[in-house]
Amino acid sequence: MPIHQWLATLTEEFKSKTSLKDIVNELRSKVQIQRNKDEGNNPAQPLIIHIGGFEKKGSHWIPQVWYIRNVYKLGLFGYLDFRKEFDCDDAFCEEFENIHPSEIRKVLKVKAKQFKPFWFHQGIDLFTFNVLEESIKSSFRLLCEKHPDHDIPTTIEEWSKHVRMQVLMYGAYYEAFYSNDQQYVGGGADVMSLPWPE
Repeated sequence: MPIHQWLATLTEEFKSKTSLKDIVNELRSKVQIQRNKDEGNNPAQPLIIHIGGFEKKGSHWIPQVWYIRNVYKLGLFGYLDFRKEFDCDDAFCEEFENIHPSEIRKVLKVKAKQFKPFWFHQGIDLFTFNVLEESIKSSFRLLCEKHPDHDIPTTIEEWSKHVRMQVLMYGAYYEAFYSNDQQYVGGGADVMSLPWPE
């Protein structure tokens, strides 16, 4: 069953949870149980699930991007260490732990104005992805600077188009260079976004 369908079967079970961390910990447990059933004694297969949202810290809403994974070390070209055991971490917190909650949104705004939005990825073949991502970002920055109908994004909807373009570009790379059974990325891209709570 595709993971988005499996997650949809679990939504009722999380309605009583009051924090994203609680949801993620419960989901990690469910993923562990399901993968133990699915894999049995077979070798582990890498899996990373991202869960994003906002939580209030003091009087400030801050983003959280949790990832549930059995991948413990990423290499330039693949996963170097993946196991049967799943863990979870807040990737956003790891990057912004030394920034006061009142300034996080301002830091992100400055990065966006510089056409360097904060993001992270834990996909396979990061070397290729990073090269392609950097080249397309440079191309689109130049397009935004030179073309009258393209501006540097200022809204979540505009940034979503750039994210979608980068995923489609990476999928096109797999479609062009790999056989059907090795096309780990592709088949289109759906982008969802959450507005910053006010």
